[in-house]
Amino acid sequence: MALQPPLRPLIIAGSPHAPHNPDIFSSPPHSTASLLPMLALAGGPYDGKVEVIFRPQVQPWHASSTLVHEAEFAVARVAPKSFWEFSLAFSKRQGEYFDISTSTQTPLQIRANLAALAAKTIGAGPAGAFAELLTP
Repeated sequence: MALQPPLRPLIIAGSPHAPHNPDIFSSPPHSTASLLPMLALAGGPYDGKVEVIFRPQVQPWHASSTLVHEAEFAVARVAPKSFWEFSLAFSKRQGEYFDISTSTQTPLQIRANLAALAAKTIGAGPAGAFAELLTP
């Protein structure tokens, strides 16, 4: 399936011009980010033949899932080159966003926590634009 240019940060590996596009539907990307990229790396067996794309899959039964994906798209929009850095930073702190951990927080508090995490990974300049995107 094609990927719009603004969503190119969701490419895990490979070339945007490759004829095949295996998609990984997951929530969040850290759980699959290391599984398939090796197949499409330069010099690998599928180099130039595939583009591996991460497709965010919101899990509505997890209260913070929507907010986490919202944050991922915001990072992809304001700091595209930092998308995977943010995803890895999130991965290390994912327990803070599980249902039990967020059960006593409002959506605004969760967004503020995600904004603080983004500021650490994408820098202060883009973090302001990031926070604006998360403002309801």
